[in-house]
Amino acid sequence: MTITYSQEVAEVKFMGFGKLLFKWKGSVYKLFWRELITWLVIYVVIAMLNRMVLCKYTNIRGAFEDFCVEVNEFSNYVPLSFILGFFVSVLIGRWWNQYLNIPWPDRNMLFISLYLRHHVEDKGNYYRRKLVRWLNLAAILTFRDVAASVKQRFPTMEHVSSAGFMTESERETYESIETTQLKYWIPFTWYINTLNRARKQGLIASDITLDRLVNEMNAYRGNCGMLQSYDWICIPLVYTQVVCVAVYGYFALALFGRQRILGEAECSSQLESNTSMVSDSDEHFFRILPIHTLLEFFFYMGWMKVAEQLINPFGMDDEDYEVNMIIDRNLEVSFLAVDTLHDEGPADADDEDIWVGKTFAEAPYTEDALEHKKEPFLGIFEIENLYVVLLTIISKVQRRILVSGQMQTLCPWSPFLTCAPKMFRLGAVKCIFLGQNLLISCRNIRYVPEVLKKITEGDY
Repeated sequence: MTITYSQEVAEVKFMGFGKLLFKWKGSVYKLFWRELITWLVIYVVIAMLNRMVLCKYTNIRGAFEDFCVEVNEFSNYVPLSFILGFFVSVLIGRWWNQYLNIPWPDRNMLFISLYLRHHVEDKGNYYRRKLVRWLNLAAILTFRDVAASVKQRFPTMEHVSSAGFMTESERETYESIETTQLKYWIPFTWYINTLNRARKQGLIASDITLDRLVNEMNAYRGNCGMLQSYDWICIPLVYTQVVCVAVYGYFALALFGRQRILGEAECSSQLESNTSMVSDSDEHFFRILPIHTLLEFFFYMGWMKVAEQLINPFGMDDEDYEVNMIIDRNLEVSFLAVDTLHDEGPADADDEDIWVGKTFAEAPYTEDALEHKKEPFLGIFEIENLYVVLLTIISKVQRRILVSGQMQTLCPWSPFLTCAPKMFRLGAVKCIFLGQNLLISCRNIRYVPEVLKKITEGDY
């Protein structure tokens, strides 16, 4: 079942992703909690043996501590981040491509509804329903081969037949075909043969229309074939084994490499108390349990479990595709399109033309949504041209006022604008010229309309 949380992260807010850490279904904790508990139990057992048994034997304890130090140094050379990062990136691409190749009948059903017609409508309905039923049948045959949930739903061809995806005669014909290969493609041969008969009977208007229907069917068949190929061709087993050995081996070594090295004084104190795993010294809890190693376990083991879940999205995990829901959806909408909604639509005899008399159609905003309204972006070169025009107008207006004998300048900030940074000049010009500051800063307001008019007419 796919876990959807898009609405919860629709806005950037404090602890936006942090709130997702408290979800259990589909979480990383659900994937590796068994491995974590197993690792902790083994680690604690080794630590107890080290404190309560090996402290009595100095030679053995020294050899054990030397082994732990050597193992810890060796674990630093394991390129775990590189191995896991590349592996997961490959799997994410494969996972998304499998979703893109799920067969959806939408294009086929719309073209069938458009192109397959007849003056005897019952005959046209019969062909349309048969064609979309075979499209859904081909998808089910494909999903039965690749998805465990669909195989549980339709374990035999009798179940497929009783669900209405094929008639008894079609099932007998299907089962009578002897081949050692997959048989998901057989409904497509029925499909093109039926299209050929429909063309000969005049249900399809032209060969061009027939070619369009066949091309859409071939694209649909290609999606089914790609899913079969993804099920057949996996990530090379050797790479998966390398990742598995690297991760499990790393944390197997960490069972020893991350053990606390006890000194002579601590060992003596432990032997004297001999009542607890923790000595009587002022020792913090994080020195007993490997807190940093537990964080590493969360990162690396969680990373590997993500890869394990992505490698086959047609399984039974929480984040796997809802294939049965896709089957139900495709069946419903395809029959709606070619049967119930065929040649149907809103009555337009007395409908009013909503946009009549309007040269530009614009949808309204509610008060809450008005803040999200943005002006269209005209391109960076249009903004640059506007900037040049505004500076030109300001300089000409200023020059016109000076020529007229007036001592007051139109805009006291004009010299500053010519030497200010370009990005700032654009904002400043917009505020000065388009705002009221231009008129407020000008005592000779009577010159402004005259100058602007002359500039517009090209006298300057």
